[in-house]
Amino acid sequence: MSVKVHLMWNSKMLIDGGGDSLVATSLLEASNLVVLKESSVIHSNANLGVHGQGLLNLSGPGDLIEAQRLILSLFYSINVGPGSVLRGPLENASDNDVTPRLYCERQDCPMELLHPPEDCNVNSSLPFTLQICRVEDIIVEGLIEGSVIHFHWVRTVVVHCSGMISASGLGCTGGVGRGKVFSNGLGGGGGHGGNGGDGYYNGSYIEGGVAYGDADLPCELGSGSGNVSLPGATAGGGIIDKTAAK
Repeated sequence: MSVKVHLMWNSKMLIDGGGDSLVATSLLEASNLVVLKESSVIHSNANLGVHGQGLLNLSGPGDLIEAQRLILSLFYSINVGPGSVLRGPLENASDNDVTPRLYCERQDCPMELLHPPEDCNVNSSLPFTLQICRVEDIIVEGLIEGSVIHFHWVRTVVVHCSGMISASGLGCTGGVGRGKVFSNGLGGGGGHGGNGGDGYYNGSYIEGGVAYGDADLPCELGSGSGNVSLPGATAGGGIIDKTAAK
């Protein structure tokens, strides 16, 4: 969809990608403004690109743009107001063809993290779940949340005291340093820059996950703390990455 000005007031735009990775990409292009007010929502259960040339403004509480894989690009400025959210991937999403596949079992950095492509297209083969590309200024008074967040050619990012950029708990439930678990539920902690914590209970002992990663280039996703089949299994942290503007 291509428009000059896209203004939403207490309204919702729901995009159904159909679960097919071959056709599950939607684009919203605005040559001037995209403004969400009064708890407005743009939601896609697949891949979504929002491109513009002026201002993208999520004004306040309840305003939300979210998708399984979200890319925002070419705006002069993006404002994430207090109580508003940019999110990719979705919370509690079903597992289908368009669910981002995190690189949980890799022990090296995906090349795209080190040398991201210069274009700003939605590309499901890339590791990013939320990318903001070729934007001058980003003001964060609300929440930007994702598993692999990438700021590409962004001049300034200002996070106010009410704002947050978070990948907490959005990494891997398994992963390279995942904790070990016994059938009785005893488990060790997930590894990270050091070994995960060992587990002890009633005379039983189990080791935590192994250390992994590079302190000088921390680009691996965080590992979980045990059996991924358990409903209460926790995930490690994600990645927040920034490529400086030229």
